[in-house]
Amino acid sequence: DQVSAKALIRFEARKAEIPVLMETSDRGMLDIERYDQGIEGYLHGRISEEMLNDMMNANEWSPEFFNAFIDLSQASARGIKSLEEVGTTLVGWPQLYSDVAAGGAHATQAARKILLGDPAPDARLYLEWDEQFVESID
Repeated sequence: DQVSAKALIRFEARKAEIPVLMETSDRGMLDIERYDQGIEGYLHGRISEEMLNDMMNANEWSPEFFNAFIDLSQASARGIKSLEEVGTTLVGWPQLYSDVAAGGAHATQAARKILLGDPAPDARLYLEWDEQFVESID
């Protein structure tokens, strides 16, 4: 996705007061952005108005923009290693189908809650199977 598109989606969603769901397959990261509830800032306060304007006018991703969306301090070791290879041995961030399919299911669950009027927070959630699995074994 282009950074300008991601920024424009949030700008328009806030104006229209509609939520945004963004699933990132790294660690099962799901962002539920409740612009329908009058929240301040963008992406849980990670993106300022000034940065959003810069993003909407950008032609490519910068490290600052990427970190605002992903938060590299929370990324998986494999995700970080892959990021280092983007543009050399990789053309983009790799995504496994199983992670993408699980993410689609998680986003659908969140959308259903919002549409039914059930509680759904403005939050970033990590729904990582591997982490849950390891904790269950230990």
